[in-house]
Amino acid sequence: MFLCEIENIHLTYSGISFYFTNGVRYKPIEGGIEMEEVIQIKKRKLWLYFLLTPVIILLIAFFVYSFMTKSFFFKEKPRPTDTGYTYSIEEMVINLKDSHHYLKTKLVLGYGMERDIKLIQGKEVQLRDNIIAILRSKSREDILPVENTEKLKVEILTQLNQHFEEDVITDIYITEFLVQ
Repeated sequence: MFLCEIENIHLTYSGISFYFTNGVRYKPIEGGIEMEEVIQIKKRKLWLYFLLTPVIILLIAFFVYSFMTKSFFFKEKPRPTDTGYTYSIEEMVINLKDSHHYLKTKLVLGYGMERDIKLIQGKEVQLRDNIIAILRSKSREDILPVENTEKLKVEILTQLNQHFEEDVITDIYITEFLVQ
């Protein structure tokens, strides 16, 4: 079937002539002319627009909603609570609260996502300052008993995570601890 937007045209194909006038196709046959109505392309395009426009709008709305709510395709992986990576803080020598003793320590920060290293390195000065402030507020009797080590780690972990929007640091490891 021939479809044509141009009206009033004469085509010849393989010796057969076709005449188009006002959306009607005339084909010569033996003993007369056969007429067929031609579905105009404009009408097909109109229906296509009516069908595709709502579908496209719904798809765009779906992607915008997914992006805004961080769901479906844009869903982020949940932050792991276990330690997958570590970052070593330089050795620190700190005067303790009673000022007759000092603490020599080295800490390692545990974190769960590889990209968190940039966050930690960007705030390293603030993190070291916070660790020093916590440890300087402790006396020898506060930090020397082994049973207090876990409380000290939890306190440091809580304070350090306040520097980030999310809990980036998952663990505190003490690799050196000398009180003198």
